[in-house]
Amino acid sequence: MRTFEEWYNSIPDEIKERIISDEKPLLNMINYFIITNIMTGKLEVNPTVEEIFHWIITEQIDARRK
Repeated sequence: MRTFEEWYNSIPDEIKERIISDEKPLLNMINYFIITNIMTGKLEVNPTVEEIFHWIITEQIDARRK
């Protein structure tokens, strides 16, 4: 299972600016990326459900803004 950082380093640069800001990444940003990949047929770079769940539980990403 990849960490968020490992997954983040594997995605295209043009997407990285949309996901990362000065704050911890939000689940909404990752969902946007996943939907974009589904629509363009690039499913292989999407994180798994298990990875996303692990990122939330270990606080690598925020499920909602605090």
